[in-house]
Amino acid sequence: MKEFESKLYKYRCLIGCVLAVVAIISSFRHVDDMPIFFLTMAGHALFGLAIYCYVTGRLIAFGIVGIYPDAPLWQRRAGGFLALFFFVLMPFYFSR
Repeated sequence: MKEFESKLYKYRCLIGCVLAVVAIISSFRHVDDMPIFFLTMAGHALFGLAIYCYVTGRLIAFGIVGIYPDAPLWQRRAGGFLALFFFVLMPFYFSR
């Protein structure tokens, strides 16, 4: 892991907790429509897990597609950025 990733690895528990809290809080705006609520939670879980795997240096998985830990650094960073982008975008995807 490079210097940036090793700094993130020290805060892996904090990052995981923040991702979980953000996923729960942002999904509750759809609590009146339960299918959308669970779909938003599933999207947050999928992309949040990909972000957490990037931080910890594991296989970054997007459903059936994955980026291995020994992949080039630019691929791992692109996968982590893509996961973060969709994680942030997920609450606005089902806007009313």
